[in-house]
Amino acid sequence: MNGANAKMAAQTGSRRGLSVVGVILCLAALVILIVQTAITTPSQLWILAGMVGLSFLIEGSFRVFKIRPVRASS
Repeated sequence: MNGANAKMAAQTGSRRGLSVVGVILCLAALVILIVQTAITTPSQLWILAGMVGLSFLIEGSFRVFKIRPVRASS
């Protein structure tokens, strides 16, 4: 959401800088979480991989079995 808002800041009337800071902080938190998990319990990285894979599977399913068209903003 932060990335989408940063991209569409002009249309939404929001502050792009705040959204960019949100993107950076979220990515930093994700990297820290992955590194910490890799150090303490590396076997649990499979759970993260499964969650990412599942999200791509769900997104792909929506695109294949769409009820209404999915429009990408340009």
